[in-house]
Amino acid sequence: MKHKLNIPALLEALQKIADQRSLTYLRNEPIAVYQELLGGYKIAPYDARIALAVLLTPKMRKIGTASFKAGNLASYFASECGFRDELSKEAADLFGSFLSKDSVEKWNGRNFEGLKKFCSSSWEFDLEADSTWHANGGHIDCFLAAHAKISVADAGIVEREMAGLLEKTPYMTAEEIRDHYQDLLQKELALDFDEYCTAEEYYGPDAEDYPGNGEEVVDMFCRKHGLLATDVDFDCGQTDFE
Repeated sequence: MKHKLNIPALLEALQKIADQRSLTYLRNEPIAVYQELLGGYKIAPYDARIALAVLLTPKMRKIGTASFKAGNLASYFASECGFRDELSKEAADLFGSFLSKDSVEKWNGRNFEGLKKFCSSSWEFDLEADSTWHANGGHIDCFLAAHAKISVADAGIVEREMAGLLEKTPYMTAEEIRDHYQDLLQKELALDFDEYCTAEEYYGPDAEDYPGNGEEVVDMFCRKHGLLATDVDFDCGQTDFE
């Protein structure tokens, strides 16, 4: 008995993947899509393999782009994948429905929405750092907590910096972009704070004097990345020598 594709189940699974991850993901990560079909969506192995074979074809590696032209999908799948006529028609019905004009426009319309929101909003950054100064068998623990309101001063810089990440994940949310920049600033601030607290070998640090340095770090970071910081507050302190 010949196996027929479960088109409704496959179509629903592919639509959910595109809803969650974008057409870019299906275009660039066919193996990962295959694994999701098998795992999270419980698609039959045979059906998942057929979907994978289709997604690996040159034509399907262009879905969602201006260069994609559907044409006669049944004939294409028969030629490119070696499918029998009946399977080629089933696959064409599946991907013809999946790649309907309205669906593709909907998914492509969601690309870079997070970037647009990030560039048009202000964001709260919460930053922390710590360091320990050692001398004569003892130590002083230093700590920093900072809060800043960050907005975008030059969207062009942000767009250029985020281009690589957004090419892979065009549905990246504004909050995820905020986290990306917050993590970058966190690393720079933590490194500078540690250098500040451990700069002198024989004289202990005075962490409470650090905010001026920290404000410079934040300001230079923002200038580099097309951002603007306002309402920057630092809370720095340290333990007694122990």
